[in-house]
Amino acid sequence: MDKASHRWRGNARLIIVYLVLGLINTGPADAEAMPNDAKRFLEDVMARGTALLSAPSDDVDAKAEAFRQLLAEAVDLEAIGRFVLGRHAAGLTPAEWQDYTSAFADYVLNSSFGRLAGETVSDYRITTAKPAGTIDTLVTTVIHRPGEETVEVTWRVRVRDAGHAIVDVIVAGVSLAITHRSEFAAILDREGIAGLIGAMRRKVPPSSQN
Repeated sequence: MDKASHRWRGNARLIIVYLVLGLINTGPADAEAMPNDAKRFLEDVMARGTALLSAPSDDVDAKAEAFRQLLAEAVDLEAIGRFVLGRHAAGLTPAEWQDYTSAFADYVLNSSFGRLAGETVSDYRITTAKPAGTIDTLVTTVIHRPGEETVEVTWRVRVRDAGHAIVDVIVAGVSLAITHRSEFAAILDREGIAGLIGAMRRKVPPSSQN
Protein backbone atom coordinates (compact mmCIF):
# COMPACT_ATOMS: atom_id res chain seq x y z
CA MET A 1 0.00 0.00 0.00
CA ASP A 2 1.51 3.38 -0.99
CA LYS A 3 1.93 6.31 1.39
CA ALA A 4 -1.11 8.20 0.13
CA SER A 5 -3.36 5.18 0.55
CA HIS A 6 -2.00 4.58 4.05
CA ARG A 7 -2.75 8.17 5.07
CA TRP A 8 -6.23 7.84 3.58
CA ARG A 9 -6.91 4.70 5.61
CA GLY A 10 -5.69 6.43 8.75
CA ASN A 11 -8.34 9.11 8.32
CA ALA A 12 -11.16 6.87 7.06
CA ARG A 13 -13.43 7.52 10.01
CA LEU A 14 -12.89 11.26 9.85
CA ILE A 15 -13.79 11.47 6.18
CA ILE A 16 -17.47 10.65 6.76
CA VAL A 17 -17.90 12.46 10.07
CA TYR A 18 -19.35 15.63 8.58
CA LEU A 19 -21.36 14.16 5.74
CA VAL A 20 -24.60 15.15 7.43
CA LEU A 21 -27.53 17.49 6.95
CA GLY A 22 -26.94 21.13 6.15
CA LEU A 23 -28.97 21.89 3.04
CA ILE A 24 -29.36 25.57 2.21
CA ASN A 25 -31.84 26.64 -0.45
CA THR A 26 -30.10 28.68 -3.13
CA GLY A 27 -30.84 30.09 -6.52
CA PRO A 28 -28.89 29.41 -9.71
CA ALA A 29 -25.15 29.18 -9.29
CA ASP A 30 -22.97 32.11 -10.33
CA ALA A 31 -19.23 32.57 -10.18
CA GLU A 32 -19.25 35.05 -7.29
CA ALA A 33 -21.97 33.60 -5.05
CA MET A 34 -21.16 29.90 -5.47
CA PRO A 35 -18.07 29.68 -3.18
CA ASN A 36 -19.74 31.64 -0.39
CA ASP A 37 -22.92 29.57 -0.62
CA ALA A 38 -20.92 26.35 -0.52
CA LYS A 39 -18.95 27.62 2.47
CA ARG A 40 -22.12 28.44 4.39
CA PHE A 41 -23.53 25.03 3.51
CA LEU A 42 -20.47 23.24 4.84
CA GLU A 43 -20.36 25.37 7.99
CA ASP A 44 -23.90 24.23 8.73
CA VAL A 45 -23.03 20.63 7.85
CA MET A 46 -20.11 20.60 10.26
CA ALA A 47 -22.03 22.23 13.10
CA ARG A 48 -24.96 19.82 12.76
CA GLY A 49 -22.71 16.82 12.41
CA THR A 50 -20.71 17.66 15.50
CA ALA A 51 -23.87 18.23 17.54
CA LEU A 52 -25.43 14.95 16.41
CA LEU A 53 -22.40 12.75 17.00
CA SER A 54 -21.51 14.26 20.38
CA ALA A 55 -25.06 14.39 21.79
CA PRO A 56 -25.59 12.01 24.74
CA SER A 57 -28.09 9.27 23.96
CA ASP A 58 -28.92 5.89 25.46
CA ASP A 59 -30.77 4.86 22.31
CA VAL A 60 -27.95 3.98 19.92
CA ASP A 61 -30.34 2.65 17.27
CA ALA A 62 -32.34 5.89 17.21
CA LYS A 63 -29.16 7.96 17.00
CA ALA A 64 -27.84 5.78 14.18
CA GLU A 65 -31.08 6.16 12.24
CA ALA A 66 -31.05 9.95 12.71
CA PHE A 67 -27.47 10.02 11.43
CA ARG A 68 -28.36 7.93 8.38
CA GLN A 69 -31.27 10.22 7.56
CA LEU A 70 -29.12 13.33 7.83
CA LEU A 71 -26.38 11.79 5.73
CA ALA A 72 -28.84 10.74 3.04
CA GLU A 73 -30.05 14.33 2.67
CA ALA A 74 -26.62 15.98 2.66
CA VAL A 75 -24.77 13.65 0.27
CA ASP A 76 -25.63 12.98 -3.37
CA LEU A 77 -25.45 9.20 -3.04
CA GLU A 78 -26.82 8.59 -6.53
CA ALA A 79 -24.13 10.71 -8.17
CA ILE A 80 -21.37 9.09 -6.12
CA GLY A 81 -22.79 5.62 -6.71
CA ARG A 82 -22.81 6.15 -10.47
CA PHE A 83 -19.26 7.52 -10.46
CA VAL A 84 -17.79 4.66 -8.46
CA LEU A 85 -19.28 2.11 -10.87
CA GLY A 86 -17.27 3.65 -13.70
CA ARG A 87 -17.64 1.86 -17.05
CA HIS A 88 -19.78 -0.83 -15.44
CA ALA A 89 -22.70 1.58 -14.95
CA ALA A 90 -23.56 1.64 -18.65
CA GLY A 91 -24.24 -2.09 -18.79
CA LEU A 92 -26.73 -2.33 -15.92
CA THR A 93 -30.37 -3.16 -16.49
CA PRO A 94 -32.97 -0.95 -14.73
CA ALA A 95 -33.54 -3.71 -12.17
CA GLU A 96 -29.80 -4.06 -11.49
CA TRP A 97 -29.43 -0.29 -11.14
CA GLN A 98 -32.26 -0.18 -8.62
CA ASP A 99 -30.78 -3.03 -6.59
CA TYR A 100 -27.33 -1.45 -6.72
CA THR A 101 -28.39 2.05 -5.65
CA SER A 102 -30.39 0.62 -2.76
CA ALA A 103 -27.47 -1.54 -1.60
CA PHE A 104 -24.96 1.28 -2.05
CA ALA A 105 -27.02 3.72 0.03
CA ASP A 106 -27.48 1.15 2.82
CA TYR A 107 -23.77 0.31 2.74
CA VAL A 108 -22.58 3.93 2.95
CA LEU A 109 -25.11 5.07 5.53
CA ASN A 110 -24.70 2.08 7.84
CA SER A 111 -20.92 1.80 7.67
CA SER A 112 -20.48 5.54 8.23
CA PHE A 113 -22.21 5.57 11.59
CA GLY A 114 -20.48 2.38 12.66
CA ARG A 115 -17.06 3.92 12.04
CA LEU A 116 -17.92 7.24 13.64
CA ALA A 117 -19.54 6.19 16.90
CA GLY A 118 -17.64 8.01 19.64
CA GLU A 119 -15.68 10.24 17.25
CA THR A 120 -14.94 13.69 18.70
CA VAL A 121 -13.62 16.89 17.15
CA SER A 122 -12.11 19.64 19.29
CA ASP A 123 -12.00 22.36 16.65
CA TYR A 124 -12.35 22.99 12.93
CA ARG A 125 -12.20 25.89 10.54
CA ILE A 126 -12.83 26.52 6.86
CA THR A 127 -9.78 27.93 5.12
CA THR A 128 -10.74 28.29 1.44
CA ALA A 129 -13.65 27.87 -0.95
CA LYS A 130 -12.81 27.80 -4.67
CA PRO A 131 -14.99 27.10 -7.74
CA ALA A 132 -14.28 23.82 -9.54
CA GLY A 133 -16.18 24.04 -12.79
CA THR A 134 -19.62 25.56 -13.14
CA ILE A 135 -21.52 23.72 -10.39
CA ASP A 136 -18.87 22.47 -7.93
CA THR A 137 -16.89 24.19 -5.18
CA LEU A 138 -13.88 22.79 -3.34
CA VAL A 139 -14.15 23.79 0.30
CA THR A 140 -11.04 23.13 2.38
CA THR A 141 -11.17 22.65 6.15
CA VAL A 142 -8.65 22.06 8.92
CA ILE A 143 -9.90 19.66 11.60
CA HIS A 144 -8.47 19.05 15.07
CA ARG A 145 -9.20 15.96 17.17
CA PRO A 146 -8.10 15.31 20.75
CA GLY A 147 -4.84 13.38 20.78
CA GLU A 148 -4.66 13.21 16.97
CA GLU A 149 -2.76 15.18 14.35
CA THR A 150 -4.47 18.04 12.57
CA VAL A 151 -5.82 16.98 9.19
CA GLU A 152 -6.78 19.01 6.12
CA VAL A 153 -9.95 17.84 4.39
CA THR A 154 -11.33 19.18 1.11
CA TRP A 155 -15.01 18.73 0.31
CA ARG A 156 -16.46 18.86 -3.20
CA VAL A 157 -19.82 20.58 -2.85
CA ARG A 158 -22.23 20.59 -5.78
CA VAL A 159 -25.17 22.88 -6.52
CA ARG A 160 -28.46 21.02 -7.04
CA ASP A 161 -31.99 22.20 -7.67
CA ALA A 162 -32.84 21.63 -3.99
CA GLY A 163 -29.68 23.22 -2.62
CA HIS A 164 -26.22 21.76 -2.12
CA ALA A 165 -24.80 18.27 -1.68
CA ILE A 166 -21.41 16.75 -0.98
CA VAL A 167 -20.17 14.56 -3.85
CA ASP A 168 -16.60 13.80 -2.75
CA VAL A 169 -14.15 14.17 0.13
CA ILE A 170 -10.38 14.46 -0.32
CA VAL A 171 -7.86 13.76 2.44
CA ALA A 172 -4.09 13.95 1.90
CA GLY A 173 -4.74 14.24 -1.83
CA VAL A 174 -6.75 11.01 -1.92
CA SER A 175 -10.38 11.06 -3.08
CA LEU A 176 -13.05 9.03 -1.30
CA ALA A 177 -14.97 8.54 -4.54
CA ILE A 178 -11.91 7.42 -6.50
CA THR A 179 -10.86 5.05 -3.70
CA HIS A 180 -14.28 3.38 -3.74
CA ARG A 181 -14.21 3.25 -7.54
CA SER A 182 -10.95 1.31 -7.46
CA GLU A 183 -12.17 -1.07 -4.75
CA PHE A 184 -15.48 -1.71 -6.50
CA ALA A 185 -13.79 -2.26 -9.87
CA ALA A 186 -11.80 -5.17 -8.44
CA ILE A 187 -15.00 -6.86 -7.22
CA LEU A 188 -16.90 -6.10 -10.42
CA ASP A 189 -14.15 -7.60 -12.58
CA ARG A 190 -14.18 -10.81 -10.52
CA GLU A 191 -17.85 -11.24 -9.63
CA GLY A 192 -19.93 -8.76 -11.64
CA ILE A 193 -22.67 -6.50 -10.33
CA ALA A 194 -24.39 -9.32 -8.42
CA GLY A 195 -21.18 -9.99 -6.53
CA LEU A 196 -20.75 -6.31 -5.63
CA ILE A 197 -24.35 -5.98 -4.45
CA GLY A 198 -23.96 -9.13 -2.38
CA ALA A 199 -20.71 -7.89 -0.83
CA MET A 200 -22.34 -4.62 0.23
CA ARG A 201 -25.46 -6.35 1.54
CA ARG A 202 -23.40 -8.69 3.71
CA LYS A 203 -21.94 -5.69 5.54
CA VAL A 204 -25.35 -4.23 6.44
CA PRO A 205 -27.59 -5.72 9.17
CA PRO A 206 -30.97 -6.86 7.79
CA SER A 207 -32.75 -4.35 10.03
CA SER A 208 -30.92 -1.49 8.29
CA GLN A 209 -31.58 -2.61 4.71
CA ASN A 210 -34.25 -1.02 2.49
